[in-house]
Amino acid sequence: MNSRGYGVVSPYHTLIEPLRRGEFISAIELSEQVLNLPTHQDADHDYCEEMITLLGRVCEETDRTTHGKRGINR
Repeated sequence: MNSRGYGVVSPYHTLIEPLRRGEFISAIELSEQVLNLPTHQDADHDYCEEMITLLGRVCEETDRTTHGKRGINR
């Protein structure tokens, strides 16, 4: 999405040290799934719709390439 001009970030890609241990696997897996989508109060409907459509395509493509590798299910 970044290559298409949307400044998407993953704010939780690094967790604090106590949560990086194997006993908190759910927190680690969840942190890898969170994205901040760039929206602004002045963003118009078309901008948001295009961004969400692109996000859907990226998710579908990712699902096709990773399904079963990490136990990802819908």
